[in-house]
Amino acid sequence: MIDLHCHVLPGLDDGPATIDEALAQLELPFVTAPSLVERTLFAVGRGRPVLLAHVERCSAFHEDDELAGRLSDRGFLLQVTAGSLVGRFGRRVEQVARRLLEDGHAHVVSSDTHDSLRRPPGLREELRQAGLEIGERGDRCAEGLTEGPSGALRRVKGTGRSHP
Repeated sequence: MIDLHCHVLPGLDDGPATIDEALAQLELPFVTAPSLVERTLFAVGRGRPVLLAHVERCSAFHEDDELAGRLSDRGFLLQVTAGSLVGRFGRRVEQVARRLLEDGHAHVVSSDTHDSLRRPPGLREELRQAGLEIGERGDRCAEGLTEGPSGALRRVKGTGRSHP
């Protein structure tokens, strides 16, 4: 299991050396307008790396097929939940998650584990069910799984895209 938590306090534990290096993980409201998402994120994420959690469940990504690309181009990292890839949150969410993956806008796939009963760990099985076992056609996401957000961040930096 790879822990996607983020230490924001500089110089502590395995956190960033400075506050400017901290990766902010944000969860969007599930119902919101695409224009509001962009305006808010561009203001909040200015100058720092931002990982957006389970974007496939946010209605803005259902309404605007190009939103993920615009955010990705601006340096935002997008995370999809493995359970979404196998329909755990409904057919529409599954379609959006798969589109994000196929379009190369899913930088990280994670389990969204909350507890041992309702949302238990189970990433490997869900990836297998989705046909994305590590080493197969989901290489980009497999990298995110094995390297976590820091690996995704390095890949975005390697493209020359700036942080928001």
